[in-house]
Amino acid sequence: MAAAVSVERLLDAVELRCAFCLQFFSDPVLLAGCTHSFCRPCLLPHCRGKQRACCPLCREGFELKDLRPNRELAALVSLISEVVKEEEVETRDETKPSEAVPCNDRSSVGRRPREKEYVDRQERNTLKFIEQEQKAAQEKTEETIHQLYGEANKLTDVKAQMVSDEAAEYE
Repeated sequence: MAAAVSVERLLDAVELRCAFCLQFFSDPVLLAGCTHSFCRPCLLPHCRGKQRACCPLCREGFELKDLRPNRELAALVSLISEVVKEEEVETRDETKPSEAVPCNDRSSVGRRPREKEYVDRQERNTLKFIEQEQKAAQEKTEETIHQLYGEANKLTDVKAQMVSDEAAEYE
């Protein structure tokens, strides 16, 4: 059961499914610019034979010649697929034939549960990204304000010195 929990966490934390087919990656390729990954058989029809195309997720441009196999992702997907299959076999062995088996989004044959799962995960990742960007922007803004206050104080000191020097000249 502990392995199932860790696999669930891993599946939520790491994108192991293609945004096109919503299945585990098959022959994943990495886009050079944005580093998004897709199944090669899913991505190539999207490119329609063009030498240059845009990432379906972020719209960043990429060259077909720059597509690289994502071997690390392929190895991870292979490993996770084996673990998921083993868990499904264990789950089938544990259930009695007379029991009703609850629907599990990951093992569901239908596409809708996987789409919802994918959208939910993308939403969480997007919100997390927005929060990080917002925090970084806020920190940068506070840093800039602090620097501007320092510059304003220096200018005030220079102005006071100039007024003092000017007053001393007229005396």
